[in-house]
Amino acid sequence: YGIINGEAKKLTRLIENILDFSRMEAGLRPYRMEPADLQESVGKVLSRMATQFSQGNFEVKATIEPNLPRILADEGAAEQAIENLLANAMKYSGDAKTIEVAARRANGHIVVSVTDHGIGISRREQGRIFRKFYRVQRELGGGPQGTGLGLAIVDHTMRGHGGFVQVESETDHGSTFSLHFPIPSENAFQGTLAASIR
Repeated sequence: YGIINGEAKKLTRLIENILDFSRMEAGLRPYRMEPADLQESVGKVLSRMATQFSQGNFEVKATIEPNLPRILADEGAAEQAIENLLANAMKYSGDAKTIEVAARRANGHIVVSVTDHGIGISRREQGRIFRKFYRVQRELGGGPQGTGLGLAIVDHTMRGHGGFVQVESETDHGSTFSLHFPIPSENAFQGTLAASIR
């Protein structure tokens, strides 16, 4: 049951990525910005993926800075971005079965990072990985599976939130992908609340 459940979730994510990217390219993917708690979002994603972590024998360590401020975000899109990074970390970890997830405040942003200790990404490829359909070319067992849309969606999502995604990686020494969500002013929250009341 656990294997079927895990594979079904992977297939669901694959389909959602394809549909979501089609909407993005057609300009039909609006983001509904509302007050959001990224600590809660990270927790939800980790809970949803627990079966996949267990199935792959992964140890996931989460470090969340306390009292993080809220942001304005499309919660579903933000969670999908975090989930895509975690799925990639699992895919390219190789025999290194530890993944670190962190959320902290830095330079006016809430930064959510996902670190693996796998095959890494060469500097030459780092400039290409956010292109649609691009996949890291190194073989890992039977080769990584997927559409090559996950990181393109992450990049589009972060730009849609006024933030950005960053990668730090070295071949054979793993990768860290960081999502930088801007921290809004309290006035921004008041404007959102007024709009929702109307």
